[in-house]
Amino acid sequence: MNKLYPVLNWIKANPLIVVCIVIMLAGISTPAWLFSGQLNKIQKTVKERERTPGTLQNLLNNNRSVPTQDPNQPLVLDEAFTINAAAVEKLKQVYGEMTVSYDQFSKAILAFNRDGQPGHNNAHTPLVPDFFPKASGSLAYTFRERYKVAIRDLYQKLGRTTPPTPEDVAAVRTLPGAAAN
Repeated sequence: MNKLYPVLNWIKANPLIVVCIVIMLAGISTPAWLFSGQLNKIQKTVKERERTPGTLQNLLNNNRSVPTQDPNQPLVLDEAFTINAAAVEKLKQVYGEMTVSYDQFSKAILAFNRDGQPGHNNAHTPLVPDFFPKASGSLAYTFRERYKVAIRDLYQKLGRTTPPTPEDVAAVRTLPGAAAN
């Protein structure tokens, strides 16, 4: 305490200087503290802006060709093209055609799964109607419970039993003519 006594006396004698020193330190450190967070944001923004011209130049300089839905058919656009309004519209058209094709395919697959192969008596009765493609709420619980029952019934139809115990295996191995494995 003896060593700090002169310092404490000086602080008591000069409160105005102490207040000025505190204000000066706050004035120096506050902007640095505030701008340190902004500096990272500014650097990130600058890096993003540096990449944008390169990306645009890449799109303009590189050629693209669009494949058809059927791999045996020639390309939709035989010539290479740059990304511009006409190319975007062509891609939208191709995407629309692919979406229609996908919708038709998924409907055909769902019909096949539901009705079986045409001309054969292999119709499928779903465990929970309208469960696929989007299930929710009680349908999911009902499906889970019915699936457990269906798998158990399938195992019974296939003649499934519990796996043999080590004692069962040892008993079979001791039978005459059993392999010595």
